[in-house]
Amino acid sequence: MTEQQMIRLFRQVVQEELSGIKRNMVPETMTQEQVSKALGVEVSTLAFWRSTGKGPMFIKSGTKVMYLAADINDYIERNRMKP
Repeated sequence: MTEQQMIRLFRQVVQEELSGIKRNMVPETMTQEQVSKALGVEVSTLAFWRSTGKGPMFIKSGTKVMYLAADINDYIERNRMKP
């Protein structure tokens, strides 16, 4: 492999890695309806939890409420019970 080919390959690998990082910079979000189904609770329960400071972390922008999938997974893990 020539030096030019190695440089080209290195640049390609770096570019692929950077594009992967950029894709992962915006975490997957979920709607209230999706979280409701995932947790097996009503949307109104999520609203109650938000108003009382309980339940999973959420994002609110104006009137829109969103959840990060990672936060929902963390919430599920924190609430696991041993039989």
